[in-house]
Amino acid sequence: MNSWVSDQTDGKIKDLIKEEWLDHTTVMFIINAIYFKATWEKQFVSRDTQKQIFYLPNNKKAEVEMMKNKIVIPYFRGMDFSAIALPFKGGNFDMVFILPNEIHGLPNLESRITPKFLSDISNGFIKRLTFVSIPKFKLESELNLKNELPKLAVEDIFQPAKANFSNLIVEKRGGLYVEYAVHKAVFNVNEAGVEGAAASTIVVFYRSGSKYFRANRPFLFYVRDIKSGLILFIGRFHPQVR
Repeated sequence: MNSWVSDQTDGKIKDLIKEEWLDHTTVMFIINAIYFKATWEKQFVSRDTQKQIFYLPNNKKAEVEMMKNKIVIPYFRGMDFSAIALPFKGGNFDMVFILPNEIHGLPNLESRITPKFLSDISNGFIKRLTFVSIPKFKLESELNLKNELPKLAVEDIFQPAKANFSNLIVEKRGGLYVEYAVHKAVFNVNEAGVEGAAASTIVVFYRSGSKYFRANRPFLFYVRDIKSGLILFIGRFHPQVR
């Protein structure tokens, strides 16, 4: 199983399944994986990348490598945030960056994320000449979904007395529940483009005038299929400093 996940993610996700999860009570694993690699429609020039200050809440700062570009792209201006969509070659996918106006504005922005909120941004995009500055970064994360899914009201599947998988498994048998649920992701943004991989397992356009988009404070991002609106990856960039 780990070999399959590694193959599907070009070696970016390894050792997703732990050996201790396998014993005589294990019935099945449900595993999915995604690998995405794309080149920017207009790549950033490496020599223009410079180290700059990234501002964080509580008067903290971090140093990041900031990439720069001047490009006509979809731009949206909200009441307390701005957003851009950087296209990838081929025209089928892009990466959306949502930047709060305030250094401490990320939590409020995250609390408003709904399909309608994201749709309103997409529908409000207008192509403008934009001076873009975004960090070059690589993120890795591993989430225990037994802690995260209950926050979305997904609880019963983890409780032996309440879990019901009768519509999922042909063999009608009781007593099945989810013991482990894990999501692991790697995401890399650089001058050339984006490379991302993720795996989960459950055991059981142009207007005159230019704009500036300087992502030098915590922001949200996601990669989407432009036609369908399907989000492949979503996350936040918020460096941790001591």
